[in-house]
Amino acid sequence: MISGEDNVNFFWYAKYCVRLWRIYPQRYRAFFQLINERKCRIFLEIGTNNGIRARQMIETARIHHSLTSVQYWGVDLFEDLTPDLLSAEYAIRPPSCMTVTRMLEKTGAFTKLFKGNSKEMLLRIRKEIGQVDFIFIDGGHSIETIQSDWDNCQHMMSKNTLVIFDDYFVQPSDPVKNVGCNQLVDRLDQSEYAVSFLPIIDEFTKPWGILRTQMVAVHRT
Repeated sequence: MISGEDNVNFFWYAKYCVRLWRIYPQRYRAFFQLINERKCRIFLEIGTNNGIRARQMIETARIHHSLTSVQYWGVDLFEDLTPDLLSAEYAIRPPSCMTVTRMLEKTGAFTKLFKGNSKEMLLRIRKEIGQVDFIFIDGGHSIETIQSDWDNCQHMMSKNTLVIFDDYFVQPSDPVKNVGCNQLVDRLDQSEYAVSFLPIIDEFTKPWGILRTQMVAVHRT
């Protein structure tokens, strides 16, 4: 919801409302609601993939901010993702970095993509990026990679930064017991970090059964 006192761009707010109505998977509804409610404008996404969510984040930020003030930083392996890593990280094959770069340039916002393994890349670029409003950790899904991403992202968090982890698996079956953010989230020190589970759980039918996944929001206390 918005109040009459907000400085709101109603064109982008209308697009946002339509997106919430149509969105799939449905767990992204709360994801974009948080971006809007917190008026985020500087984003870091680990796992840019095809750039669709990146574009939607930028569009959501435009409800409250001028285009020139919105920043998006993204990290992915893009075309360098090998078959072995695709399997080990429980990943989805992305398009090329150039394809996504060209698509995001059309938004008119500041966008910068980094091609490489996030375990090395984030360490190299975190000073360049600085503190951000919103971090989405949805790159490699191995426990090791998620832990590394989180360790690096803490250097880019202010007290107001919101971090979203995707793929907290609910009652995980054997194929996903050793991937996802469950172990990391369950071990977080809740005297230092506030942890909340976003309300929507998506279900997907797999050959081995039902995969149930949700997002988790984390910020400093």
